[in-house]
Amino acid sequence: MEDRNDDEKDHVTKTLEARKHLTNHSVPSYLETWHLLPRQMMEQSSLSTLENMASKLSVEETAIEVDLRNGQTLYHPLVLLEGDCHRKKKNEKSKLYEKTQHVDKFSVSTKDKYSSSSAMDHVLVETRTKCTKWPIVDDAFKALVVLIPGSNLLKVKVCLDGEWRHKELSLIYQPLQLERFVRVVYIKCRDSDGTFQAPPGSSCDIDVARQKLAFNARLLQSFTAHNLYKHGLGYQTFRLEEDTEGEPLVHVFTTALCMEEALALSGGQLYDRFHQELVNSSLYDKNCKLWAFMSFTRYNPPLPEEFNEKDIPMYVKGHTALGGGSLALFGTGGLHTWASCIEEVWPCFTDTRMIDKRTLFDDSSRRGTYWANYATCLGAAMHELGHCFDLAHTPAGIMGRGFDDINLVFTLQTTLQKKSSSGSGKVVYTRQICIRVTNKPSTALIRWLSSAPSQDNFKKHNPVVHWGHDVCGPVGNCGSFAQPEQSPFNDRTWLANQEMELDGYLIFANKYVNCVQTLGKDKKEGKVISQPRGTEAAGRRYVFQFTSPDERLTSIDVRAGGWVDAIRLHTNFKSSVWMGGSGGDLYELRSPEGRRMVGLFGTAGKYVGSIGALLDSHKPSEDEDLIIESPRGLRLVELQNKKHGEVYKHWEFLQDPPSHLALPRKDIVQDQATIQIIDDAGNICRAGCGYDYTDVLAGTVPARVSPPINSSDP
Repeated sequence: MEDRNDDEKDHVTKTLEARKHLTNHSVPSYLETWHLLPRQMMEQSSLSTLENMASKLSVEETAIEVDLRNGQTLYHPLVLLEGDCHRKKKNEKSKLYEKTQHVDKFSVSTKDKYSSSSAMDHVLVETRTKCTKWPIVDDAFKALVVLIPGSNLLKVKVCLDGEWRHKELSLIYQPLQLERFVRVVYIKCRDSDGTFQAPPGSSCDIDVARQKLAFNARLLQSFTAHNLYKHGLGYQTFRLEEDTEGEPLVHVFTTALCMEEALALSGGQLYDRFHQELVNSSLYDKNCKLWAFMSFTRYNPPLPEEFNEKDIPMYVKGHTALGGGSLALFGTGGLHTWASCIEEVWPCFTDTRMIDKRTLFDDSSRRGTYWANYATCLGAAMHELGHCFDLAHTPAGIMGRGFDDINLVFTLQTTLQKKSSSGSGKVVYTRQICIRVTNKPSTALIRWLSSAPSQDNFKKHNPVVHWGHDVCGPVGNCGSFAQPEQSPFNDRTWLANQEMELDGYLIFANKYVNCVQTLGKDKKEGKVISQPRGTEAAGRRYVFQFTSPDERLTSIDVRAGGWVDAIRLHTNFKSSVWMGGSGGDLYELRSPEGRRMVGLFGTAGKYVGSIGALLDSHKPSEDEDLIIESPRGLRLVELQNKKHGEVYKHWEFLQDPPSHLALPRKDIVQDQATIQIIDDAGNICRAGCGYDYTDVLAGTVPARVSPPINSSDP
């Protein structure tokens, strides 16, 4: 689980400077007019009136370029269309891709931009059911278009300097059929009517909240598709849960908490509480990610003489921004600034009114405007959903502080950078992120993207990180849930001290593997059990005993994450049942060609924290590398730091992915990094390097002999 990066010093400085610039200028008259245009168009002009107006105008056929090809198939109904409309001179190249929006600089609507001669230029986008109007800035435009299932004919009509031009574009919308989906949830307290905090006179009931959340869920679905497409990865996006009419569903969930109880909890406590409640409710589904919003967020600042802007985060209760696993949770302190429909997107993302911090929560990265609150809150919500898709923090982009500028994806209000220019590209997915996004399975994004229905047919065979050439694994001890207090164990050392041979295992397991004990035998058929590794006699008791002198371990199946959830043992004679629960990721530890397994090693505390297999060795190993193995080939390997989970180093293999990669063990263990590996089939492995197994493999484990085992035990 990750929360937002708090390091925003540079961003705040740029923001405050830009805000000073804004305050020195009056809001452009065009911008004031544009805030009213959408509502006027819908209330004062019917759809047929707009269509008739456009059809009667003199139309000049000229160059209008858009970023979608004719006949293109899309898997989401709300499409962001970018276009370039200008008179082409001879040998003039298209400006469309020179105007690709990059957001590595702060955006600000300026008086000069909207008072230019082209300020009143606009584009009409007609579909079978709707006609919308969008501004043109520097001959470029962005428009949101709603598609219906099947074929859609778009008519793009542009008015430049009083002259009309048009272009027709056919797009095909094919609704997603993916098994996995995102479910939107609005949480209310048991003694509340579900209203959210908003300015006086503003509608803020449950129906308004559901409308805003439904539309913005669709907007983020479009954002994901558009930015992956811009990086050459196709129009891929996640599926939203929809009703029978094809509209996003927003579930209202009533918590057992009353308002007073909810507002007394911290953000982390709220996350834990709602995660537990939702997982145990009818809304939970292993195939869905829950994108949840708390209606009860309340901002309660002190009296004016005690008010301090630096303490604003302390004045808000019932607010958090946390995501990971199956739940992304966010407050609603800024929900009143969000758009509810297409016609409100441009006005909301260019609304320069200042938040009254004496009455309303300002969650804008200290920029203070309505548009900045909308951008930060929506971007942060996408950021937390990204954590649910197993994306870690990055220095830039949507998984960094780039979410503050998500408005730039949908508007044109700053000097556009060339596509080849340097910079972080704050909001748009960086190439590194895109590659990771399109290759993650299961809990990761590939299983949730439109182009990946066939990926569900892949057999799970995760990559594995080996501590060296003489071991398989270990797996477990991954992430922040790893047990802090553990003791190591090593079968080879224990068996040597007892002068015995491996004869099987005694395992206690229930939901997790609680204890592993090694069975040894000597030449006189004496049987001995090792000391408990974990919690002895906790859970169901399993005995896996060898039945032949020639029997040996051949492979081990393990389900593991923060600790070992389940284990299944295989020999050249038989296989055990699964011993443990169904959690964690699945790994197969198999001995390489020409090598054999001689025992297990790992760590244990309350549960068995990690487990791996020891291989036979003819000489002491001086191996100082971690060996990453992937039978399907490696596509991406990342190192994530311990403090923020940010990616600080990565290796990409776009051509001929290798099956093995060696990394320096000392540096990675010293950094306590997490290694994330994605193979060519989308399988994923997350290996924690916070535990140093050097001493475990060196044989420093003390031996303790337990009473003999009764071979008749079940």
